[in-house]
Amino acid sequence: MKIKEVQLNNFRRLEDVEIDFEEEETVFVGPNNSGKTSATAAFRLFLLNAAFKIHDFSVSKIKDIDSFGSTEGVNENILPSIKMDIWFSIDPDVEFGRVFSLLPNLSTNF
Repeated sequence: MKIKEVQLNNFRRLEDVEIDFEEEETVFVGPNNSGKTSATAAFRLFLLNAAFKIHDFSVSKIKDIDSFGSTEGVNENILPSIKMDIWFSIDPDVEFGRVFSLLPNLSTNF
């Protein structure tokens, strides 16, 4: 089983990011403040089931957090969330049984 793609939303500077992984290796390359450290921090927090802090939210979501529960906020009853979707590729002849036990709602309709 290999990670094929990750979609990350509302985490620090990464508001809506899609990261594609290569078959062998993936290297994050970019200028300073482009999100390399944020992406690796997101993996660490999600995969280690660690605690998120308020500063982990994208700056654009702070207004929504501040207005939560107020009568003036547009999204008064909706708190923003940090979301990570991980897409895997598997060899069904080798790994399907292990994946199926982890994800009982897995569909075989590809």
